[in-house]
Amino acid sequence: MRLKYIFFPVILILATAVFFGYVKPEIDSLRTMNEDYSSNLQVLQGVQSKKSAIDSLNTKISADVDGSALIYGYVPKEKVEEEIIGKVNYLAANSGVFLDNIEISSAAASNALITGPVASDAIQSTQATVVVEGDYDKLKIFFHDVQHVSLFNSIVSLNITSVEKNASTADASVGQGATVTTGQTSSTIVAKLVINFGYLKLIKADDKRLSNFKPEIDSAVIQSLKGYVSGTSPKVSTTGVVMGSSNPFLP
Repeated sequence: MRLKYIFFPVILILATAVFFGYVKPEIDSLRTMNEDYSSNLQVLQGVQSKKSAIDSLNTKISADVDGSALIYGYVPKEKVEEEIIGKVNYLAANSGVFLDNIEISSAAASNALITGPVASDAIQSTQATVVVEGDYDKLKIFFHDVQHVSLFNSIVSLNITSVEKNASTADASVGQGATVTTGQTSSTIVAKLVINFGYLKLIKADDKRLSNFKPEIDSAVIQSLKGYVSGTSPKVSTTGVVMGSSNPFLP
């Protein structure tokens, strides 16, 4: 009996040491692994849910070919300098003004025209400095068409000046190809525009960016954009009556 009372505390101490030294760490490890599994399972379910939403959105985008082409063209994913030059040149020729000069440069990132949960560094801008010359009414058409061009843009500044030019005519008596200044002057208007054309960079999606992701297409925005970029230019005159504001540069 004495041996029993002697060995019992020793066995109890050894059992306690084995439990805290080997058994408890294993139990804690299993508990941690179970918590990690539950957490990863929730993340996986969230990824699967967002993947299904993205697949659903891709299906809707593919079904609306015209709408998606309009959006992708209006807000391109990269710089489109050549397209900017081409569109500005076309608008100048179409409105009857003379394109004196156009310069393309990079502009600082801006979200001045962005509303909603869009990253402030998402929209990048290509800046175009355009100098055109022409009559007042034709310049109005050009300004209107630039504003409604099918590229996301913001007119940063507009400077308009009136320039007097001497009229020159060819005179055969002076010599072939020679010109003589008649002394008559004509008034023309020179406008300098600084325009930021925006493009939307591709960004890496993460869980934070996709937290409120919904597979919905706002058809009202697309319809509004279609009406905006396809608006017709205002007529210079109707039955001889000039439309819009009168020319403030005339005496």
